[in-house]
Amino acid sequence: MSALLAFTAALAALYLLRRSFKRTSVDALPGPTSTSWLFGNLRELLLSPVYGQHEFHWQEEYGTVYALRGCFNQSRLMVSDPAALRFIANTQAFTWGFGQRKASQMLFGDGNLFLARGERHKYLRAVMSPWFSQRSVRNMLPIMKDTARKLADSWESEISGPVSPCIDVSRGVHTASLDILGEILLETPINGLRGESDLSRIQRELTDSAAILSPSGLIAEALMPYIPDWLFRVAPKLPFEALRQFRKYWTVTDRMASAVAKQVHNLGEDYKQSFVGRLCKFPSPWSYFFRINNLVTVAAGSMSDEEVSVHVRTMLITGDDTTGNSITWALYELARLPTFQANVRAEIRTAVQKSGPEEIDYEGLPLLTALINEILRMYPGLPLAERIAVEDCVLPLTMPIITNAGETISTLPIQKGQFLYIAMASYNRNKALWGTDADEFRPERWLGSEPPCDPSKTGGALGPYATLASFFTGPMVCPGYRLAIFELQVVLVELLNKFSFALPSGPAEAVRPALAITIVPKTSEGTQRLPLIIRGLDG
Repeated sequence: MSALLAFTAALAALYLLRRSFKRTSVDALPGPTSTSWLFGNLRELLLSPVYGQHEFHWQEEYGTVYALRGCFNQSRLMVSDPAALRFIANTQAFTWGFGQRKASQMLFGDGNLFLARGERHKYLRAVMSPWFSQRSVRNMLPIMKDTARKLADSWESEISGPVSPCIDVSRGVHTASLDILGEILLETPINGLRGESDLSRIQRELTDSAAILSPSGLIAEALMPYIPDWLFRVAPKLPFEALRQFRKYWTVTDRMASAVAKQVHNLGEDYKQSFVGRLCKFPSPWSYFFRINNLVTVAAGSMSDEEVSVHVRTMLITGDDTTGNSITWALYELARLPTFQANVRAEIRTAVQKSGPEEIDYEGLPLLTALINEILRMYPGLPLAERIAVEDCVLPLTMPIITNAGETISTLPIQKGQFLYIAMASYNRNKALWGTDADEFRPERWLGSEPPCDPSKTGGALGPYATLASFFTGPMVCPGYRLAIFELQVVLVELLNKFSFALPSGPAEAVRPALAITIVPKTSEGTQRLPLIIRGLDG
């Protein structure tokens, strides 16, 4: 096995070496100088101690579309231009990059929503979208409130002593987020906050290990396209600890999804409106698709329990990782800005006194909305998404580019096989769109009479929410964005009405944003955690 891997790696390296001398239109663009033939610019882009310290500077210097180098001097492109992002999202000319595609297969399983394309993707969206509607999301309020109160109770028990301890809020927040998702997806209590389920622990261990980025990981990702597919199929059976975690997680989620699917088949119509119920009563997306009068028709039976499990895992992991991190960063910024925190709390308490704790108008809390919007802008759930062109195409540009030869271009030819990054975090910090203070966390920007990013500058709203790229756009828009925003509103209201949050002193507790697929908080010691001082409030 090791000899085969070494031989494959050698062939891939020779192939990449030959390709590194091939010139494309991308090579005419400005961009940062490669610091290493082996790693290109990827160590600065992906492994910097503070996420974005190079990326955001490069955008200011080279613009919203610029060239950079990957491993083995591979040509790559960084894209945050609105028109180009919209084109990438709405065309079939691009698909996921190999690294994120393989990671998605290992985490979720074959046939998941993120890897589906064309008619299959449209079909899965049609099945799932009604469940994520505004009305459906609002029906989840009791579960969200109950779980947020359980989280508050668990923190209250930790701070009951005379000295307010420093608590890693990120663990509790992620556990609560998974409890919410588990109950609304599977209609079964997960009880992670009560320590009664292994799912929270296994998922946290799995996502933490999958998110570890390293120089060797960059090389492995560059070689992935040249490793035989059969090797990935047998990989989960190999006796490695990380792969054992995959097997255990799949076993737990398969068992839970299968139990719910059995209830769906045995119980009445009411149960079939659940997430798993919708999946079970619709035909499998692996079925044969054909068209009659421009309507997509499906032949074959319903989804198997294995297919249902794939979609449950997809929502459990992506929903927990993104929304959990957003809540965590919101608590961090509130702790960093005590005056703004006090103002948001006063707004919440006024709303509670006016309508009661069970009838809060979450949309009528402008300070809370401004906080959430700024969190989504500064800490998007997926800051970078890798794509590869599967056919020749031409990228339209909102903002013209001046090439290295001094030529001004408003479109960019892309050749089949070109790798690029969808730079959503860069778009959210584009000073031409968001103002000269785009690198600052300033929720007040959302409180004016005009939106902070004028849609006319981007050719219309890019995404479904607040002109942000955080949920992407087009057919690839995040299906659960309404759920994510509502969960942020509900959980933050419950926590802020109960506690105050402050930053601890000491360099060891200092926190920085780091890339780990999402943007996570890391201490100066490199530990993924967010220590905060929590104090209970009277009344």
